Amino acid sequence: MGKKGESTDILKHISHTIESIWNKSIKLNLQKNIACIKKENKITWELTAEANKKAEPMVILLSILVKELNRVLYDAILLSILSEVIKGKTKTREEEKRINKLIGNLMSREWLVEQYRRAVITGCNLPDCELLIQISAMEYEKRFTTSSLCFYSDDKCPEESREMKFLGGKNLDFSVSNLRTIKKYMELAGKKNVLVLTASNKRDKLKYRMVGIASNVDDDDCVFLDITSKLSWKIYRKDPRSKIVLLEYKEGIFKIPVLERGEEAGQQIAKIDNYLSGYSKYVEKIKSTIEAAVTNASHGTSLVFIGDKEEKCNQEVGFLEKEITRLANVNRARQIEPIDLKKHVEISEGIFDIDGAVFLDMKGKCHAVGVIVDGIAKVSGDAGRGARYNSLYTYGTGLIDHSDIIFVIAIISEDGMVSVMTGDEIKKKVEDECKNKGK
Repeated sequence: MGKKGESTDILKHISHTIESIWNKSIKLNLQKNIACIKKENKITWELTAEANKKAEPMVILLSILVKELNRVLYDAILLSILSEVIKGKTKTREEEKRINKLIGNLMSREWLVEQYRRAVITGCNLPDCELLIQISAMEYEKRFTTSSLCFYSDDKCPEESREMKFLGGKNLDFSVSNLRTIKKYMELAGKKNVLVLTASNKRDKLKYRMVGIASNVDDDDCVFLDITSKLSWKIYRKDPRSKIVLLEYKEGIFKIPVLERGEEAGQQIAKIDNYLSGYSKYVEKIKSTIEAAVTNASHGTSLVFIGDKEEKCNQEVGFLEKEITRLANVNRARQIEPIDLKKHVEISEGIFDIDGAVFLDMKGKCHAVGVIVDGIAKVSGDAGRGARYNSLYTYGTGLIDHSDIIFVIAIISEDGMVSVMTGDEIKKKVEDECKNKGK
């Protein structure tokens, strides 16, 4: 069935095809999360070091991909080897199309998201997605409030996990006819507490019980469903440092957070390369700090990186220090001893949670937190964006007046949208608008 060298080439070709599909057709940023290792006639896929920080969702995703690869790769290899034996020559474009057709599911973003959604719901013993969507849309007594559910396996729910305990052990039918009852008890829990349920599998059917209300559950044996707004929710677990979001839903769209945010952030962060081409020593540090904020800022945040241009770096007090002092003197900033946010994740999560921007130098060290920026609105804002984005944009239009500094502004919204603005980008927007006004 062909020489060993030919088989190895075929495997490499298929691996390259799959990598190409993942990186181009599906448009998910898998390269940083999954490494494809080729050794002789074996291909393995492994989580990268970065992905291990968010292992559970990546393991779910990788399991789906490997299962599908196991199903289709053997046929793809046989087809390719047979073709080479018959033709005695290298693969044609038509043959490559046939190989791609065999691994067709991997070319579909929709297929991957759907398989991932099913794996999360099934693996966490959660009710059907349609029921979760319906309950996230429901009002109670003509009002809508955000609320949370906490699901345990029946044998893993500790007594101390809830302050208010429900007596009686009746199973709850998590169905359309009972959604109003569930919503009622979610209202009882309120915004700051969680309604605790247990799940058990009886005769291949999941049964649920409402067992109480808890104010603070910090346990990796359970999974949470947060209804953040109407028709919007997220499923997550907790680890000692942060939330590990497994799945998000918003107005008809499911998202795989570890990939969706990575893709969006990657596109925005790429702007930094050109802007800081003359300051390459800062690029990776700024990028990694923004990525850490995307991962840990559950309520969104904004980062402002400011540095002096090379010819001004030797001055005794830099622009960043002067600016922080100016804002701190009018109670608009809390100055701190510089700290590397990426190295101190347990502290940085709290820094991201408080109101106001985070001010950093170009080496990624934080100098001030809770910064309320100011500035004069010189150009039009973006009515489609919130106050955080527009206030930082206004502040940036003021920074471009200082020709001796470089700066990067990153805004991470609560829903995960990432926006990066560089000094050059803001300057161009201002110049373009001024030209248009002058016409």
